[in-house]
Amino acid sequence: MLKGMATSLVLAAMPLGLAHAQDGLGSPGDPVEIKIMANEAFANTWQTILVPEFNKKFPNVEVRIDGVPYTELLAKMMLDATSPDPEYDILLADDPWVPQLASIGALMDLKGDEIAAITDADYDWADFNAAPLAAGEWEGVQYAVPVRSNMLLMFYNRSLYDKAGVPEPTPELTWTQFFENAPKLVQDTDGDGKVDAWAIDTYFVRDPLTPTIWQSILNANGGSLLDNDGNPAFADDVGVASLETHKRLLDYAPPGGLSHGFSESLQA
Repeated sequence: MLKGMATSLVLAAMPLGLAHAQDGLGSPGDPVEIKIMANEAFANTWQTILVPEFNKKFPNVEVRIDGVPYTELLAKMMLDATSPDPEYDILLADDPWVPQLASIGALMDLKGDEIAAITDADYDWADFNAAPLAAGEWEGVQYAVPVRSNMLLMFYNRSLYDKAGVPEPTPELTWTQFFENAPKLVQDTDGDGKVDAWAIDTYFVRDPLTPTIWQSILNANGGSLLDNDGNPAFADDVGVASLETHKRLLDYAPPGGLSHGFSESLQA
């Protein structure tokens, strides 16, 4: 249940600030600075965990990762990229945004001469999975590479299921079975008379990512976005029932769940 695929990509926006360093790696007296705009959901983690590891090998490359809420990310990228003096060198963008960013001239050709000049000779494009790599291509130009792929899955807390006396989920779990157990999973775990655990949290807010949850329910119910001819196929009873299922999840979500999107459900 709740399965789907999405890909995010690192996009080279402007010439990476490497021109002043012959090898692009800087020196103690002349470090290279790279600024990255990314989703706030993981920007801080990358800054505090990944960048120090990167600096063990490249101590003269200063990396700053600024986090932006997902709902504001594309707009801020578009504004920065069209500025006379863009601040960011690399954009961590969702794959559907590649055409928009490319069409305004914000992105560089990663296989072009300028980037090739600072790319290792043994860099192998075949190391990337073909499907997410293709998502970074637009009109025959490779503007992006995949930095992460994610699947929508159901994660659960075993201790809460055990406390509620509910069997742990299996791949065969149906939505009907989930809703039979959901009321038991909304529980008071510390005995103070207040509910402090809920059955589910996911995307509910009006947000570009929220339909991926509905689509996952649609797929699980045997529906499809498109038919074999590429025509819309979701405006039927299965599509409506899937939307009602998505709405019903809110009955078993934490208070304020209606405003939850990518970051809030991840933090929860």
